[in-house]
This record gives sequence, C-alpha cells and structure tokens, in this order.
Amino acid sequence: MAKCEHSVNKMSSHSLKTGSSIPQVQGTNDNSTLSKVSTSRVGYYKDPYLKYFTGCHKSPNRAPLIHWGYWIRYSAVNKTLIEFLTNLGNKDNQVISLGAGFDTAFFRLKSECGNVDLLKKCHYYEVDYPSVVARKQHFIDSVPKIKELAIGSNYDLIGCDITKLKDLEASLKGANVDGDTSTLLIAEVVLTYIQPKYVDKLLEWAASFFGKAVICVYEQIKPFDGFGQVMLKHFHTLSSPLLNIEMYSTSQSQCKRYENAGWSEVNSCDMNQLYFSLPEEIRKHVMSLEPFDEYEEWHLKCSHYHMITGFTSPQYWSSIMDPLSSSSNNDDEGISDVLEEWRALYLHTESQHLKRYGHDSVRFEDDKVLVYGGFGIKDHSLAHCRLDNAIMIKSNGEDWESKELIAGNDGPGPLMYHSMTLLPKSNEVILIGGRKSPKHSNEVLYSLSSCGTECNWRIIQYKGDCFKGRWRHSTTLVNDRWLVIIGGCAVNGHVFSDILLLDSIDWTMKKLPVSLPEGRHSHLAVNYKSSVLIFGGLNADLSPVSTCLQLSEDKSHLMAVEFIPQLPAKYSMSGHIISNDVLLMFGGVSISQHQSDIVIVNMQNRTWQGVNLKYPPTISLPLLHGHSSHLMDDGNVVCIGGGGNCFSFGTHLNESPLLIQCSKF
Repeated sequence: MAKCEHSVNKMSSHSLKTGSSIPQVQGTNDNSTLSKVSTSRVGYYKDPYLKYFTGCHKSPNRAPLIHWGYWIRYSAVNKTLIEFLTNLGNKDNQVISLGAGFDTAFFRLKSECGNVDLLKKCHYYEVDYPSVVARKQHFIDSVPKIKELAIGSNYDLIGCDITKLKDLEASLKGANVDGDTSTLLIAEVVLTYIQPKYVDKLLEWAASFFGKAVICVYEQIKPFDGFGQVMLKHFHTLSSPLLNIEMYSTSQSQCKRYENAGWSEVNSCDMNQLYFSLPEEIRKHVMSLEPFDEYEEWHLKCSHYHMITGFTSPQYWSSIMDPLSSSSNNDDEGISDVLEEWRALYLHTESQHLKRYGHDSVRFEDDKVLVYGGFGIKDHSLAHCRLDNAIMIKSNGEDWESKELIAGNDGPGPLMYHSMTLLPKSNEVILIGGRKSPKHSNEVLYSLSSCGTECNWRIIQYKGDCFKGRWRHSTTLVNDRWLVIIGGCAVNGHVFSDILLLDSIDWTMKKLPVSLPEGRHSHLAVNYKSSVLIFGGLNADLSPVSTCLQLSEDKSHLMAVEFIPQLPAKYSMSGHIISNDVLLMFGGVSISQHQSDIVIVNMQNRTWQGVNLKYPPTISLPLLHGHSSHLMDDGNVVCIGGGGNCFSFGTHLNESPLLIQCSKF
C-alpha cells in the first residue's frame, strides 16, 4: 500500500472556487459513515470494517428510512463493482474511486471468502482530498486487521484535489495507473459538490485518458418538485450545496452531458428501477429487518437519486458488461395531454395545528372541517409527534380559523393513517383503524360527535365478523348507510385484500364474498352512483398499482375498468367526484419520472388528463401526499396538511391549507 502522496496542506484558493465549502463536504463523509455503520449493524448488508472509520464517534441508530436509503446506494454501486470484477477476473484491471472518503469496499471484498479472486488482477485506487486521505491512513494504521488487508501492491490511497487535472493525472501515473488498462471509475455523491465547469473538464479528461473505461456515478436529480426543494435546502443548510443539479436536473440531461464529454452507451437508472431489478428474496429480506411505514418518502428518495454509467471503447465492453437498463417501472404515466396549469393558493392560518400528515378529516355541510390524528405539531413548542387532538377549521373570508376541541372523554389516542367518515343524518364521525406505531394497530371502532367547543368519543359495539386492525385502508360511505372498508396494511407488512361492509344502523360487520385481486393499501376509493371505484394503491411488493376496480352496487362482484391510455400507477392520493362522471385525483406518489399533480378522470369515455399546479413563487412547494382534501360548496378543493419524513433531510410539513381553483373546470 502506498502512502498518500500529498501532504495535508491548507485549502488553496482554487479549491474554494471549484465547489462547496471543503470542510462541510468532508463533514458529509463523516455523517455518511455513521449512517452506513448503523445500516450494516441492523443487517442490511455485511461490512465489519466501517465501524473503525468513525473515530471516537459512537454510531447512533438511524431511522429505518435512512437504512433503506443507504442500503439501496450500496446495492447500486456494489452491483456494478461486482459485475466489473467478475467479468474481468482473469484480466488486469483497475478501480479508481474518486472522492472515496471512508469507503470500505476494498477491505470488504478482499476479506470475503467468496470474493478473494475478484481482486486478484485488480489494482484498487482511492482518491480524495489530502486531509481525508491522511485521516483514512491513520484509521487503517490503527487497526491491525485492516492494515494487514491493505498491505500489498494492489491498494493505493492518493491525496489529491480531483479538479486539478494536471496534479490528478501526475498522481495517478505516479501510482502506476495505466490509461490502457480496463478501468472502473466510481464517484458516489462527489461530483455534485463541484462547480459544473470543473466536472465537465474532469469527465472530458477521463474519457480521453482511459481507453477502456466504465464510469459509475451516483448522485441526486429532480430538484424542482417539493421533495427536491427539501433536498436542496438541506444541503444548502449544511454549506455543501448541490452545484450541478439545477443545470442537469434529469436523467436525460445527465446522459447528454456525459455523451458530450466523450462517453458512449450512456445510461441511467434511478433507485426505484434498481430496487425492482434486485432479486425478490433480497427485497423480502430487507422488508423483514425492521418495521417500516414510510413508503412515500422511500419512493420519492429513490426517484431523486440515480446512477449513471458510460463507456469508452463500447465495442470492447459489449461482450463484458451490460449497461444499466431502464425499467418499465419508470415509464411515462401514459400518453395523455397535460392541461394548462391550475392555480393553487395557500390559505392563511395562524394555527400550527394543521401542519401534519397521516391524519384524516371530514367536511360538514357548512364547510366546517374536522381534523384528527396524524403526525405533526401539537402546540407552540413546535415539537413533532403523533397527534391525538381534534381540530375544527372554517373559512372566514381570506383566513381560516381553527380551534382545538376539548375531549369530554377518552378517545383512541394518537393515531396515523386511520379513516374518518361522516354520517350526514346524525353528524357522527366514524373512525376506523389506524396505527399507534408500526407495531401497534387500532382494532377499536369509534364514533365522534362534536358540539361547540367540545367533542365526545364512543366505542362502537359492533357484531358479526371481526375487524382486524389495519391502517392505510379506505372507508367509503354508500347510500348514507353502508361503510365499505377496503384493503389496508398491518403489523409485519401484511397487506389486506378483503372488503368489509359495516351497517351504520344496526352496526353489523361482514366480510364480502369478493376481494381484491391482490392486497393493496394507500389507494383511493370513492362513491360513484352507489358503487365504489377503487383507484391505485400500493401492493405488498411495494409496487404502485395502476388498475381501477369497481365494486358493484349490490356489493356482489368487482369489475376492472379499462382506460386508454392506462391510468397512472400511484398511491397516497385523495380524490373527489366533481361532476356526474368526472373525478379529480389529487397528489399521490408515483415511481414514474413523469407525473402530474392532478389527474382528471372521465368515467364516461374512460379517458384521463393530467394537470399541473402553479404555486405562488414566495411559498415553498408542498409535498402532495399524506394529506386530506375536500370538495367545497364553491366547487374548489381544499387540501389540508401533507408532508413526510424526507430521508435524512428532516421532516417536512406543508405550511398551510392549499386551495385548488378547479371550480371553472
């Protein structure tokens, strides 16, 4: 092992000009290492060496969503690395990790019995700032079993600023890097911190210097939607802004960039595509490791990260490696026109109570809306928690007034992803299901009545078939009497396919003889001419569903409703019948790279159209999931709450209710 070739110098003016603040970017390496240690410790992958690169820091336990995010990153890069080493096992080859940080892939591969021969013909190089390399060298020297793995001629640490191309080339040549040897270049969330012009020069240099190379780059895309804005703000707050993402915001523009720099057969794969390309047994293993209920944020995170690959001398690689192929899961939503943008306005409210997601709400005839549960802000402390308060809101001109109702007795407590249904004849609100945590579902049915500033809870003593606790189900009122309960999910990842019928007069529950063709949750169900339409949802494989089903008026059979083109595959949306045969589907999450904010569905001619929303420029973009919405008397739609836990970027709660001006449609 060669020692780092450059001493630890003070930052040059060149380094300060080429990208984000260097100490802060290096800090992301330290935080990333701690997250990787936590992910490995739970069992997402095996890496016994990461813990030695945390210094004196005790690795905290990260949230499941962060574990999933680092696992998919590991899977993406490791898949290409293993394929490269396997297919070139008998030929001299070299791996160069740019901005390697404290990555431990070399030590992991060298120590795994099944992979001993993979590095037999490989020379492994890691390049990073001299200060990072010096720290890594110190950690290696401090742990005998790692130092022993590093001893030999096939591992080198190189301390160099990768934007200084003359120094980089000299350092690589000094370490015996050969431009004619088969080479894999890896950059994991590195280039995005460097000014675009320096990245372009680096890509051009690499394409010309290496005659037979594969490049593999993992980084962020899609900065212009709600999740993307949260992501940008997070890195800006850390003083390590993403400098390339706005200029090259999509996979397509990234591919074109690499082609212009001299790379061939350029392809990209977002992490949703990669997830569904992994063997089913691996995906099931990951789902079994710990309770997980952050599906929307998982799919959004995966759609905002991609891996791009490109080749020099593609004819050489054609028989050795396949480029990452796009998956049908990432196809366009369909061939449908997008209407002109509709205006979305933020409704003013002084209350923090409406900053929540995973709640539900009901609308009364006088346009009052009752909200209960979810996750968000309970009081002026601004602390985030699961909520157990009932909030009544009503429009007062341009403002929305809200007040917390005083509970006269004990209710269900903090709940998320329950359903609430108003019985118009009695003004009772029926609360069904929900979860107290991913390990604890609510199996009790409640009735809520409100009067003035008070509300009272009553446990419903029903008879008939037993209700199994669930959340993310739907409850639809038909003929002002029947509550149709469809699907949902439960503890241990079980997804329901059953359909239950609850009579609100004699409180009899029965399981219908028909069921969904596959379990689904987080779908949309609406009353349509005394039948129930079921749109979208998420199945047990975490794949969004595009099918529309119709439960007949007599509740005896389900019919598939075909659309041309096929409906978008999405879930976690809300929806309303806005005229006899027209439904408005608002928000939701899709794994398509192309999706609209609203889908207008015409049930008469079985077509649909997409609509995008235009927001006031001074307000942060909302996340269009985890909300509830209502069709108001004036024909407009009001969206309440919404948001989620955005990977490691923190929890985002939509600022205020949103008014969608669709009354002229």
